[in-house]
Amino acid sequence: MIEFLILGAFCWFLFTQVINIGIIKGQSMEKTLHDGQYTISLKMIKPSRGDIVVIKSPEDSQVRYIKRVIGVGGDTIQVKNNQLYINGQLTDEPYLASDVKTDDFVLGDFTGRAHVPYGCYFVMGDNRANSLDSRSFGYVTPDNLESVVKVIVFPFQDLKFV
Repeated sequence: MIEFLILGAFCWFLFTQVINIGIIKGQSMEKTLHDGQYTISLKMIKPSRGDIVVIKSPEDSQVRYIKRVIGVGGDTIQVKNNQLYINGQLTDEPYLASDVKTDDFVLGDFTGRAHVPYGCYFVMGDNRANSLDSRSFGYVTPDNLESVVKVIVFPFQDLKFV
């Protein structure tokens, strides 16, 4: 009997504090993630630039979005001629489909600030024309960051680390 209690406590801890299993809904992260895929993400991890994260919607804490971290605290961000510049450096985005277009902008166009505030993140979907992201709702604060996506687990033919 004690073994079941220990196993139950371990599973509760694992699935409430460490692991998040999610289902992709929508097209905002295509070509990387597709509607209907299942992912495993890890909580308690500080994301880095380029990581895919699960965030709470700033407008509705019951809604979750999945986006890519483009900028971290202190970064400047600009898109010019469909090219991403972070801190003035051209940044390769191999995760974007070849036909994805991103309208020109500088960070201040959306946020009124030249730099991402420390402790915050600027996120965008990989399918830029079909993504509600930091260009619409601003920075992601640590309170709205839920987890960092690590693996696509279903359908099985899509199994891979991201």
